[in-house]
This record gives sequence, structure tokens and C-alpha cells, in this order.
Amino acid sequence: MMKASADTSVDTSTTKTAREASADISVDTSTTKTARELFTDYMVAHKCRKTPERYAILEEIYAEQKHLTVKTIHDNLREKKYRVSVAALYNTMQLLMDAGLVLKHNFNGEEAQYERVYGYELHEHLICRQCGKVEELVEPKISKVVKNACRVKGFREESRLFYVYGMCARCQKKKNRINILKQIKKIKTHGKS
Repeated sequence: MMKASADTSVDTSTTKTAREASADISVDTSTTKTARELFTDYMVAHKCRKTPERYAILEEIYAEQKHLTVKTIHDNLREKKYRVSVAALYNTMQLLMDAGLVLKHNFNGEEAQYERVYGYELHEHLICRQCGKVEELVEPKISKVVKNACRVKGFREESRLFYVYGMCARCQKKKNRINILKQIKKIKTHGKS
């Protein structure tokens, strides 16, 4: 886990991403069943139709430990022979968000991505502004700070979104190479004068 001292320096050598933290854990079907029960309760309370397609959408999201776009979900359902219109998919995504089972993200202004919430560890998002890569970061100390702040303010947390925008290691390396090549070119150009 990330170590932070009073001087706010950070040791990231043992920080795990959400995928690393759960890489050896297969899909927890009991969580999916519980999410299904919660979704059923929500639809009954709000007089919504309980269709096989809506449950298939829920199960598709809960079967994945990553962010999914509507297009990806739609393509996956079509492969499984479900006939779901894009409009029905968006409507169901809204129901799932209203039920507190799914979160919607708009990283870097790109196509919306969705992820499961119920039974999934709270995490933060590191977003590269260059390539758009989104990395999940599980850091219990952040959760502890938020819980303490909520307690002090008498605030009840229902959900949170925490994004850190910057540049990933790969893009930094690429940018450094480009800068070095520019410097070499500049030296060669000035050397010919």
C-alpha cells in the first residue's frame, strides 16, 4: 500500500491497482446474485419491467472487472444472442445507476464508461491525458481520510469519484525520447551553419 508520511512524500513501491488486488479472484457469483436481488427490488419499487435483457446487462457488467462502454456491452450481448437495442441498453444503464449498482465515468471527455459498484472495492482512477489509459488504484489511506472527513463534518458518504489526471509512465518515456530527438536535430542543424 502507499506509504505517506507527515511531509506528504509517497512511496508507491507497494501500491496495487484494483486489477492487481483482485487479479487472482474469479468473478464472485454471490455478489452478482446479490446485485441481481437489489436490482429486482429497485425495479419492483419503481414499477419497472423485469426483463431477461435487463438482467443480462447487469450480469455482463458484473462479470467484468474493468470499465465498459455501451458499445462493448452491446457487442458482448449480441455475441451471447441477446437482442437488446442501444436505446434499451442506455435506459437500463440509467436504471442501474439510479439503483446504485453502476457508476458512469467520462474520462478525458471520451465515450462514457461504466463499472460495477456493489461488492467492488473502492478505488481511485489515474488517467493519462496523452493516451487515455485509465488505471485503477486501491489505496486504503485515501478511504480513511475521506471517512474521517465525513465523520468530522457529519456527512454520510454514498459514493465518490476521485480522478488524478496526468501522464502515464509510457507516455512520459515517449515524450522524453521525442525531446531528446528534437535536441539532437537542433544540434545537427546548428552544426551545419
